[in-house]
Amino acid sequence: MRRKISFIMAVMLMMAFTVTGCKDAGTKSEALIYKSYIEAVMGCSYRGEIDRYLEEVDSEESEAKEVYESTVEYYAVQLMEYNAVSSEYISEDLYNKYVELARQIMAKTKYNVNEATKVNGEYQIKIEIYPVDINDISYDDVEKCINDFEKQLDGVDTQALSDEEWAQYEETYGENVYNALSSYVDKIGYKDVVSKIVIIQFDEDGNYGLAEEDWYDIDDYVVDMK
Repeated sequence: MRRKISFIMAVMLMMAFTVTGCKDAGTKSEALIYKSYIEAVMGCSYRGEIDRYLEEVDSEESEAKEVYESTVEYYAVQLMEYNAVSSEYISEDLYNKYVELARQIMAKTKYNVNEATKVNGEYQIKIEIYPVDINDISYDDVEKCINDFEKQLDGVDTQALSDEEWAQYEETYGENVYNALSSYVDKIGYKDVVSKIVIIQFDEDGNYGLAEEDWYDIDDYVVDMK
């Protein structure tokens, strides 16, 4: 059965600060430790790079996989909402197609994590993000899907439709948008670089991580949902 959106959000919130610290930093400097930490979390989240994640983060393999799958599904839902596709009405099969589409898009994410620098006693890291441009390059085709959908509903008393009838309209629209978006995956390029400064934070046990808001900002910039 399809996961509930609230569950996805709960997992993402859990990740915000419990995705913490390096188990064995070895001889690396603090500047490199924090750089490696962020690279590992981003690589796992967007590309499913589990091994690097487990080297840098205090976590189990099952938790690392959950980080990846939850991030993919989180973006899939965002992608649907951005393009006015109802994740609540479309079929399980089409929902899963969007999840796989999100996986393909996220595999193309591009960013650079710089070494941490200490400023006023805090470690700051600049992340240079190159947002994927799929929303821009697919705009005209998606706009056509929207216009076609509106024409289909012209003269239809939508209030009189049953849930099943409305779901069919949503399914057709969602399928058309999916086809439009998926045709551009191989053409994905990147928009102008966005610089995001994050500050390494510590909890009462000395574990380090990033604030919840920073992780959400990074996620949204990477896939151009900001």
